[in-house]
Amino acid sequence: MRKLCVCSALALGCLSVSVPAAAQLSAPLDSATLSAFKWRAIGPANMGGRVTDIEVDPRNHKVFYVATATGGIWKTINAGTMFFPLFDQERVISMGDLAIAPSNPDILYAGTGEEDAHRPTILADGVPGQSRGAGA
Repeated sequence: MRKLCVCSALALGCLSVSVPAAAQLSAPLDSATLSAFKWRAIGPANMGGRVTDIEVDPRNHKVFYVATATGGIWKTINAGTMFFPLFDQERVISMGDLAIAPSNPDILYAGTGEEDAHRPTILADGVPGQSRGAGA
């Protein structure tokens, strides 16, 4: 963990050195400008969304599912170029495990709750089954 923090600090230092002075802000952004920014889900690398499991469709390796600790379940059908949320309308978004049913690859089992809950996360709610369907 310590190496990771040091490496991250070094990487940030390198990035800040390479940005030209003209590209840096001379004053903080005002509240009107900041209010124009909207949060949006862009995939499993969501803030705080640690990946807890990945399952690959045995029939098509470009299709896989990503479970995140605090961001639900995401599906890609194009090897990770784009992701679609699958579990964003459920009562819980904290995921610990995924499994593709051996008897039917169109069924995805989701184990809710994060196994390494060292930060405040949403509690688990069992193991619901969800049909994956053909699309996202």
